[in-house]
Amino acid sequence: MLDHTCTEEFGRSRIWLDVFDFNKRGRHLYETHGYRFIKTSGYYGKVLKIYERILSP
Repeated sequence: MLDHTCTEEFGRSRIWLDVFDFNKRGRHLYETHGYRFIKTSGYYGKVLKIYERILSP
């Protein structure tokens, strides 16, 4: 449903999300669903990992 909304209603071809580095379960879930790690960032002194998923047209 999220894929369809992003591609059909908003015309997007990718989804980005961020997750705190210490959230191992969350990172595993995203990786299992096709998201790939692209870079790290920070948020109030905590490490964020940025993930991306390319959507099919």
